[in-house]
Amino acid sequence: MSRRPAQESEKSSLPKTDIILPMSRRAGEDWMALIVSRTKSHEFRKVRYPPTLRRIWFYETAPISAIRYICDVGSPVVRPPKHNLPPASSSAPSRGRRNFLPEDGSTGNSDYNAYHPDYAGYDYAYPILSCTKLAVPVDLAQMKDTFGIKGAPRGMVFVPDAMREAVELQEQEKVW
Repeated sequence: MSRRPAQESEKSSLPKTDIILPMSRRAGEDWMALIVSRTKSHEFRKVRYPPTLRRIWFYETAPISAIRYICDVGSPVVRPPKHNLPPASSSAPSRGRRNFLPEDGSTGNSDYNAYHPDYAGYDYAYPILSCTKLAVPVDLAQMKDTFGIKGAPRGMVFVPDAMREAVELQEQEKVW
């Protein structure tokens, strides 16, 4: 790919439907593997992304340091602050619990519904609709040198037009 790096000052001609988000890796936590295996059905985030969002390009942090997967996502489920909830009927089968997400065994759904402390502030649950594996991952050096991204993503970054054009989704491997 011999494209010149994208400049931040250039105006995008494409709608802002694709973002890059970091996916951290820690011992015993491989969140991307859970998405790929369909064990995790929602991506939990602390912020609401633009309503035009359709795809998340997951940048997997070190030691991978590359984008290997792109997921189509739906509109987020928004969990209200716990203190803003009206009292639940004690006669309800849920015994006061609100089910914002299906209790289908997906990683995180039950804890999200229960306001588990590990999910404090993670009030936006983006349903993952599909998962695509890139035939050739986009590594950090290529992100910088070819596509003008200044460093490893630490938060939301819009996918540069040149990157969206270079990675032809229909030519990638549909995982599910």
